[in-house]
Amino acid sequence: MKKIKKIEIVFENCDSVIINQTMFKYLLVGGITKEYRINYYQYVDGELNEYINCKYFTITINEKGLNYIYPAIIDRKEKLKERLKTLDITHIKIFFPAGKSEYISVPWKSDDNGFSNLKQKNKYIEGDLRIIIDERK
Repeated sequence: MKKIKKIEIVFENCDSVIINQTMFKYLLVGGITKEYRINYYQYVDGELNEYINCKYFTITINEKGLNYIYPAIIDRKEKLKERLKTLDITHIKIFFPAGKSEYISVPWKSDDNGFSNLKQKNKYIEGDLRIIIDERK
């Protein structure tokens, strides 16, 4: 059975937070696809970019994770539950014990300002926060 070490949640402003396996109860990353792009407008030696995308992402963060305090801005700290109110997750990175990791784009539909993900829904269930990002909705 594969195991994970931690998950990084990446936000629209490139801010991110890393949570370990004791900070969440459930994780689902489904409909995973891989794509390759070569941008000859910017790179002339055929540099290949690999992207991993998913069609839906769900995580249930427990009380320990929600109350995790991380440095959001210099000289200010906030709990993860406050940061997640902005509904702006763009990517996740899953870290595996052997040093391997996967950086995965989640579905994104921008609001009028371009800063929030209209595909992201947050719902509290018995004190835990379930985040669902689904391209079908």
